[in-house]
Amino acid sequence: MVQIAKPSPSDCNVKIVIYVDTAKARTGSTQGIYMVDNRAPRSTNEGSAALNTYCNTNDYISWRILPIDPDTHDTVVITSFDQSLAWGYGGNPTQSGTAGDVWVGRAENSGNYATPINLLISESGRNPVQLKISPSLNICG
Repeated sequence: MVQIAKPSPSDCNVKIVIYVDTAKARTGSTQGIYMVDNRAPRSTNEGSAALNTYCNTNDYISWRILPIDPDTHDTVVITSFDQSLAWGYGGNPTQSGTAGDVWVGRAENSGNYATPINLLISESGRNPVQLKISPSLNICG
């Protein structure tokens, strides 16, 4: 597999979307966070903040975060990913674009690994709340 220097979301065959009920998330709860992917039926825990996504070694993965209610002025962004053995030496997710709503990474090591994601939710740009969710990747060689 050829490694892409700066992959974009369109280069990814694994797509993960994080939907956020901002009213619930602003209370500090991850119960208002719902993750889904395009890897059914092999992924598990869809609809929760603990999604376990099935993928293959060297798959490119995109994460997109969106508020459930688009009419609010709330913002939801991914601020970073914690270290994970899933990324290997060169697969660590990076921000794609400037808004913080889309990130792209690469699964490099076979196994089942936690991939903690740090989120920031704010109400009209005020009252920021930081949350951490811990989905995982089930990477098959």
